[in-house]
Formats: sequence, C-alpha cells, structure tokens
Amino acid sequence: MINGISHRHGSYLALIDWNENDAKKPIPDLGDNKDRVFFRKTDFPEWDDVLAAFEGAFDKFGVIDAVISNAGINAEALLAEEYDHTTGKLKRPNLKKIQINLIAHIFVALLQGIIDTPPLYQYCAAKHGLLGLMREFRSRVFDWNITINMVAPWMTVTPMLPESIKEIRGGLSQNSPAGIAQALILPLLNQSINGKTFFVAGNEVIELEDKLQETQGLCMGEPLNTNVIEGQRRLIPVGINPEKK
Repeated sequence: MINGISHRHGSYLALIDWNENDAKKPIPDLGDNKDRVFFRKTDFPEWDDVLAAFEGAFDKFGVIDAVISNAGINAEALLAEEYDHTTGKLKRPNLKKIQINLIAHIFVALLQGIIDTPPLYQYCAAKHGLLGLMREFRSRVFDWNITINMVAPWMTVTPMLPESIKEIRGGLSQNSPAGIAQALILPLLNQSINGKTFFVAGNEVIELEDKLQETQGLCMGEPLNTNVIEGQRRLIPVGINPEKK
C-alpha cells in the first residue's frame, strides 16, 4: 500500500522482500515508470544479503533517502519442548522470530513493543527491542542529518493475521494497510520529526513519546526525575565510547 502511495507522488522505490510474488504484486499497478522501481529477493537475517540489497538500490538510484523496514514473521514456539532423539536432550529454542523481527530490521513495530500481550513471547521481546533501539539512537542520529522514528500499529488486517485473532478482536478497532501507510509517510514528509513513537489504532495516529516525557516526573517523583534527566544530559553528548573522547 505504501509502495503505491509513494510512487504516485514521485518516489523511487526499492522493494526488498523474501516473498517475491507478494513484493512484486504492486509493481504492475505502479504505472509505466518501471525505471523508478528496484526489487531484490532478500533473506533479512543474512547480513550479506541485506547489504547487497542496499548496494543494489544505491547503484540504481544514487541515493537512499528513507528506509521503511517491516520484515516479520508471526510463528510463536518459544516454549515448545523439542528433544533430540539421539541424545534425549532438550533442543535449543527456535529464535528465528527474534532474528527477523528484531535483529534484521528497524523500525516498524507493533503495540506489542509498548504493552504486554502474551503468549507472543518472542514477538513482544522483539518489538520492545525495536523501541529501545529507537530511543537510544534518536539523540545521536539527528547530528548526522538522520531521523529515526517507530510506528506501532494495533491490530492490522493482513493475510498474516490468523482467523482466531480476528474472532478474539471482533468489534474492537483495527487498522487497514492504507492507514498504516499514511502513518509511515508522516515522518518522511516532516524531517523535523525524530525519536517519536506513533501508535496507530483504527487508522488514527497518536504520538506517545512526548506524553511519556511530560509525565515522567509524576511516575518517578523528585528528586529522582531531576537526577535522571541530568544523568541523560551528561551521558548523551559523550556517546557510546566515552573512553575515545
């Protein structure tokens, strides 16, 4: 959905996906300007594959202005007990969901990055990780003429959504891909937006970070809140390698 909206307004698109058929579906509907579209099949947990995709996009277009990453899987088997038949020992947990939903990309999360929604154990952990990464980077990247934000949709109706979840969520607000696309485009249109979390429910967008900052003092009390803010002020200019300053 965001592909079509962006392309209609003159954007050049690099479509990077493992599912080649679904990724290419929007392309026939994008008009005659196929030269403004680049596609590469990519396995997101594989660094060389991701690097080659970015290099291919840069070679074709000469610049990459914005990255919207939405790689994800919805299988959940963290607590499944699977034993090695040869040794009888418990096998290592399958952490594929963490690899794809957290390590492989930044920064489209879900509301699971803000609230707990068991039994989506790995899913929630991955989305909380995205939120933490965004917050850590936001005070640094602005100096490099880069902005970083997170979009956290509530339930969005897509082919990945199981029917059982649709039934549980019946009657509650839900998003469409078009609504999420508009939320994703928002920080692209206004480059002063940085370090924000946009919660999306019923296709309505609400920013959360500013209110969390405003109410931090109410939660922590004083003088703790003042001390924490001062500690952040002292650490942030130093960066991640203070011994090298």
